[in-house]
Amino acid sequence: AANEKTLEGFEVDLVNMLRSSRQGLGDSQILGNAIDLAGAYKKNYKLEQSEAVLLRCTRHAEDRSGAWMVKYLNHMSQVRMKQSRDTEAMEMMYEMESLASFP
Repeated sequence: AANEKTLEGFEVDLVNMLRSSRQGLGDSQILGNAIDLAGAYKKNYKLEQSEAVLLRCTRHAEDRSGAWMVKYLNHMSQVRMKQSRDTEAMEMMYEMESLASFP
């Protein structure tokens, strides 16, 4: 019950941020909060909600690239693993690896 209340608070915060923003998910703070909310959903096995939020974030994470894309792919790959969609999760992990730069 405590987790539900916490999630509801995050949802309300995100909705209020989206309502007051002209950029929506194009705003880095809002995008970060949305991806974090998807992570919270994932941790509470609300996989459909997590997936829905992440799918809405896809274009914005891709536009920002780098660390944004890694954070997005990390959450999405974990959702896919929990959905027993292992091949898709593995593909996302390979994509994350390709985004990492090593000197």
